[in-house]
Amino acid sequence: MRCIEERRSDVQRLLNEASTARLWWPYEPRVTKAAGCFDQACEVLAAHPSGHGDGRPATIARALGALPGVRHSVFQYQADYGSVLMSARRFWREADELQDYELLALFALNESLGALSDFVRLLAQFDRSADAEGIGRRDDLKEAAHRNEWATWEREESGYAHRHLTRALEILADAKLAAALWAYNPDPKTVKSEEAKKAAAKRHEETNRLKAEALAIWTEKADPSWSNERAAKLLEAYIPLQRRTLSGYVAEFKKRQA
Repeated sequence: MRCIEERRSDVQRLLNEASTARLWWPYEPRVTKAAGCFDQACEVLAAHPSGHGDGRPATIARALGALPGVRHSVFQYQADYGSVLMSARRFWREADELQDYELLALFALNESLGALSDFVRLLAQFDRSADAEGIGRRDDLKEAAHRNEWATWEREESGYAHRHLTRALEILADAKLAAALWAYNPDPKTVKSEEAKKAAAKRHEETNRLKAEALAIWTEKADPSWSNERAAKLLEAYIPLQRRTLSGYVAEFKKRQA
């Protein structure tokens, strides 16, 4: 699929950049692990034809393109919904037609690429700082001293990247398990798992609840003359939904009053 191959090209470019960095050797295991997580996520996606037929690549491309916009909400409310999968089913509407293993594999793919980018950004920034100090590539003593000066920064940045990678690996493990379960599904033509159907029903119930809360807050705290955008900005402080969604609710509320 083109959307996957484009990201695979990004992975190769990042690996090439990392391999020329001053700190490549101490970071090589983590960088290659992030790239390996990406490759395994791609393998999970390719291992099981899910019954989407000719429409599958377009469905995956659409879901992958929308993922950056919902990623923060998925992780923010992960604990409330019990898992990344269930939270994603709530916020990632473009993934509704995907099997659980496909959804999780795409998430693992995205997170592993993010972790890889984090590590490479760290390596590049250290190189720039050393170059700015005029430290040669073969001046090991000065480079070690410079790294010691940057130790706090490096610890913070590498810790963030490592947490990103850990999350990617955890989601990959869930994707592999979901793929194995799907492979034994007695009805291989089923597009949505039973868990996904339950999630959809729960999402519908949750949507109605949030919309009712939004209506109550809008009625109490907003002026009907306000623009949809202004009212949505107010609701955003109370309702865990994107402003675009809340703006649509406001438009619906106004029509009811008309």
